[in-house]
Amino acid sequence: MDDIDHAFQALSVDLPDDARTPQAIATLAAASRAQPAIRSRLADPNVLGLLTKAVGCSLDDNDLENASLALRCIGNACIDNDAGRDAICSLGFSWAHRCLSYPSSQHSSGDSDSDDLVWLTVKVLHNICSDHAAAQLACSEARLYIPLIAVCASPRTLRKDDDRSLLIDLLFCISVQRSEHPPPTPESLPDNILEQLLRLPSHLATVTDLEEYATVLEINLTFLRDPAIQTQIVRARRVAHVWLSLQETGIRLRKGEPESQELLKPLSSSLSWCLSDIAAHAEFAQTYDLDDPLIKGLLHIIRSEGEETPLLTRQTIASNRATLQPPANPSPRAPNPDPHLLPPACQILGNLLRLLPPPTLLPLLTPPTPLQTPLWHSLLTTTDSESLYSLASLLHQLTRPSPQARELLGQDPHAAAALTLLCGHPLPQIRQAGVRLLRALGRECAGNRARFEGVAREVVVAAGRAGEGELGSELELKGEGVGGRFEEEVMEGCGVE
Repeated sequence: MDDIDHAFQALSVDLPDDARTPQAIATLAAASRAQPAIRSRLADPNVLGLLTKAVGCSLDDNDLENASLALRCIGNACIDNDAGRDAICSLGFSWAHRCLSYPSSQHSSGDSDSDDLVWLTVKVLHNICSDHAAAQLACSEARLYIPLIAVCASPRTLRKDDDRSLLIDLLFCISVQRSEHPPPTPESLPDNILEQLLRLPSHLATVTDLEEYATVLEINLTFLRDPAIQTQIVRARRVAHVWLSLQETGIRLRKGEPESQELLKPLSSSLSWCLSDIAAHAEFAQTYDLDDPLIKGLLHIIRSEGEETPLLTRQTIASNRATLQPPANPSPRAPNPDPHLLPPACQILGNLLRLLPPPTLLPLLTPPTPLQTPLWHSLLTTTDSESLYSLASLLHQLTRPSPQARELLGQDPHAAAALTLLCGHPLPQIRQAGVRLLRALGRECAGNRARFEGVAREVVVAAGRAGEGELGSELELKGEGVGGRFEEEVMEGCGVE
């Protein structure tokens, strides 16, 4: 019997706590690196069960060397071996949880033996999950994304280039499985893990290439689309961290590289819509108000038509200072505006205003910095369809408080031209947003009905050319008359949605 057979025989004995087989495990770990036949024997379910037990017993004794050797055996057993992967999944992943968090206080040490154990565990899990959806799902159901997020957020991740790539790939495939097969009941993350997750794009921004950064954003999005996580983000007041990811993605987008546009623009849009969904939660208006630093920062972005705000940085968000104030005299037009920030800022603010009592909205429309001025102006200076729709929707929300608010909105010198642009836009969605805004402005407001009579007449003429079918859908008259009283119907409106 050779050394390999002796090693398997020694390993097959159900060891009591006071006995170990470190030499046998060391022999098998070394031999399995180069010999597929030995890897196949290690993939036997009984052998894998003994190896996972050896990991646990070694950790109990603080024997990290033997734990590492047992991990190497497990990892080698699962190289391109689906039977081995299925077997290890059937045993559960308590051993992996222990290794990834052993001890959690040393994750930041950078040079400790326990840190090496963590990264070895990442490699073993990568072997188990590589191109094997069932293993990825099993890891998700075992909630291994929790300790993996903590590892990804550790300082050493900034220095481990090759290992970092494996870790990001592993966390991505497990997170995708969580998204595609969500927990049976709504499930939040531990508060510290949530914060680490939301900080990942910022944490890794300077050390990841374009594809890795995009993958990190994808990881975040798999959680951000979860309604339970959205609610948790609001309750923990962490919405600003999501906004930071959007800002930093915009920085990469503005570099103008074709590859970055292709990879990051869809992810930027997804972040925007997640932020909008988060702000639509009823608890958002209970947690954030118009004096919150986040909302003040968004108001600055809107007033400056896309300029990044000093109110929303890593430092100010970390300090969470409620006394921050926007610039006293913001410039009417930012010298280097970032137009991709304007739609989400409008969407978040619009969803907040929808949930706030109407009287609280009126001060936004009065001097010294009336919000309608940059909104109307932005409508005339942007060609981006998402920006046009978001700007019109926010103006629509601002019509809610009273006829006085609608009068203030209509008095802006750019209002008529902007309404003409919206109502005559080639995209039906934007045309409909323009007509809804026109009708809302005229509700119980004689000044606006007179002021925008010409705009309403142009809508009538354009709708007549398009045919009555399109007219009915755009104005949502639902069978009402469309003859000579059309202008009056447009101006009177039917209530603000």
